[in-house]
Amino acid sequence: MGDTGARRVRGALVALFLAALFVPLGGLALRWGATVATGENRTLAPLPQWPATPEAAREFPRAVERFVGDRFGLRDEMTALFNLFQLRLLAPKPSRWVVCGADDWLFLGRAVAYGRKAAPLDAARLDGWAALLAAKGRWLARRGVRYVFVVAPNKASVYPEPLPPELAPLEPTALDQLLARMAGEPDSPLVDLRAALRARAGAERLYHRTDTHWNDAGAALGAGAVLARLGLPVPGPGAFVRTRVSGLGLELARMLGLQYVLTEDYETLAPAAGGAEQTLAPGWLGREWKRYPVQLFRASGRGGRVALVGDSFVMGTSFAARVAEGFAAGVAVHRDLLRPDVPAELEALLDAARPDVLVEELVERDLLTARPDPAPFLDAPGAP
Repeated sequence: MGDTGARRVRGALVALFLAALFVPLGGLALRWGATVATGENRTLAPLPQWPATPEAAREFPRAVERFVGDRFGLRDEMTALFNLFQLRLLAPKPSRWVVCGADDWLFLGRAVAYGRKAAPLDAARLDGWAALLAAKGRWLARRGVRYVFVVAPNKASVYPEPLPPELAPLEPTALDQLLARMAGEPDSPLVDLRAALRARAGAERLYHRTDTHWNDAGAALGAGAVLARLGLPVPGPGAFVRTRVSGLGLELARMLGLQYVLTEDYETLAPAAGGAEQTLAPGWLGREWKRYPVQLFRASGRGGRVALVGDSFVMGTSFAARVAEGFAAGVAVHRDLLRPDVPAELEALLDAARPDVLVEELVERDLLTARPDPAPFLDAPGAP
């Protein structure tokens, strides 16, 4: 190699070195003000304040490291490569956010952690749940509203098979405990959807492979169980038109940065006839509903009104629409934005929607984090 060739090689190496040095720094500068990692569904580490105490001074280097680590250039690309390497070449391992199972099934990490605790609810917590559901049911009954409390099963509660054996759910789960505790309660509002979903899980996929939520088929089955509990007609399999969809991976794949690698194939369901007309009401009740605007429903040929209060299993799927199709009118709101355990919040919902039935939904994993307190419904005006 002549002098010219050697200079070119050295120049290329210098250029690569400078790129490796300055591209991450450039990315850091561009992302300096970022606050949210949208792909990972989390808040980025904040810029630390200059330490004013010895304790803060000891923590300061780690806080700076977290701030820079969340924002340096090519971080997302390198994270995706690491996740892909682990997924394809190593045994699937749990992470803080996502657990990779067999056949590229992905599970939310904290939902898997929920299942690894056998009998996690103590007697006081179980009594609190039973008292809250009973008190809320009586409070609503005095207002002429029937109460249904639905627990949306964790994905692993319906599909445990793809998980590594050491991460399979243990029994009894918190939901098992709650069902046993409520078995002796008269007029229990609790509805367990697991049996209906498990009975059909082998015949068709009911949850997304790369998301933590049920798909349209799972939502329809869950809604059918609620309608059956209310004594309303349940649409059969022929009541829906199915459309096959192929696309990028969904939320859990995005959290790994692998939505282009772990793609998703699924079916959407639409009523063949008589579906509910859905509209969004972002300013309903004069509030700001942020990511989850209120959903309003109208259906012809039916009677009664329903209100649904739930998390993303209601607001981010077709579950609310399938339940609302059993009524003349319906409204669905997110439980983080209208708190169903606060009587004044429920009163505002009842005044605006005038429902005959209130369906409250909670995802199974949140049975561990919720703090059931019946006192507000015992002390509220008009309480039983």
